[in-house]
Amino acid sequence: MNLADIDVLRLATVINNSLCCFIACIFLLLLRGQFTQHKRMAANWFIIYCFLFGIAYASTLSREWIDIRIVVMINNFAYQTNTYLMLLGVLFWYERKACCFVRLCAVVHVSLFTTFMYWMVLKHPNQFHVRVYVAGVSLAVVFGYAAYVAYKNRIPGKLADKVLTYGLLSSSVMSLLPSLCFFISEKPIYFVGGVIVAQNVVTFIQLASILSLLLFDKIELHYKQAIHDKLTGLYNRHYFEERAKDVLSQNLGPYYIAVIDIDHFKPINDQYGHLQGDIVLEEVAQLLDLTFQNDLVARFGGEEFAILFHQQSCSRVYAKLSQFRSEVAAHQIPIEGDIVQITVSLGVAELKSNHFEQLACSFAKADEALYEAKSRGRNQLVCL
Repeated sequence: MNLADIDVLRLATVINNSLCCFIACIFLLLLRGQFTQHKRMAANWFIIYCFLFGIAYASTLSREWIDIRIVVMINNFAYQTNTYLMLLGVLFWYERKACCFVRLCAVVHVSLFTTFMYWMVLKHPNQFHVRVYVAGVSLAVVFGYAAYVAYKNRIPGKLADKVLTYGLLSSSVMSLLPSLCFFISEKPIYFVGGVIVAQNVVTFIQLASILSLLLFDKIELHYKQAIHDKLTGLYNRHYFEERAKDVLSQNLGPYYIAVIDIDHFKPINDQYGHLQGDIVLEEVAQLLDLTFQNDLVARFGGEEFAILFHQQSCSRVYAKLSQFRSEVAAHQIPIEGDIVQITVSLGVAELKSNHFEQLACSFAKADEALYEAKSRGRNQLVCL
């Protein structure tokens, strides 16, 4: 492969990467409207990042018409600025607004880096290796810090956060590839090859990380909305039944199902209105979430809730439900200047087998127990 072939390959890489960046801008502009507040601000920074990245790549095509020193200055300014645009996007995504110190560091760093690189081209054109090493370290440091921010603020188990963290870390490492290639051999083909590989990999990784971050966030949001009750945040009935299938299939018995109903809930709605009734439901849901953290809890509708217990004895289940009943009875809810105290009735039944069909039968028995608790004067726990 001769130098002419390398130039053609480099030209193709520049055009490809520029087009990818501009296409990513279009996708991000379409996605931007789906976000609000800090995530929309982060999307704005990512859009500017992709656009400037595309400009930086495209500017290399002007080497034939513009003074090489000007092109070098523009490229170094654009590449270093881009690292901070990515950092700002990451900071805003995780609601870590960029402090004055970070902004000052960005301005000072980019200014000094661009000035130094231009000075080296102007005064020491033969010291090309110095520019290569400085550029590699300068870009890698900021990408590395962005990776640290993403890692520190990630949500464990969230795929998009993991992709972003590894993407930024990989970009930091790949920024050093041209320097490594030049260190191995000062032949142009090694350095140019390192630049081409680094540009392709960084472009692909960065765009994939940004798009996956935004897309997976929306997918996760819709999934959460599909399986959770909007008002209380508990699981809904559909997900409860789906999750119960998995739990029952794992032979984690004994199994018990409890049905809970808020006593005299209708008079609360009639007296204070449905919005205040919603507050009561939210308060009960919080107590459920605190008491039954390791159990499957769902709102079945209205003021009715259900819990599936597994690998717990009858006495343990009874004790937890009794504790919850007492906590609800002692809980005070302020509504329109009044202090409202409520009670709940509970019915519980054992599943005789781990077949999913048994769940409906046991739920019916638990419902019978619930009505028995109601008939005994409410604020009761009945087991069948």
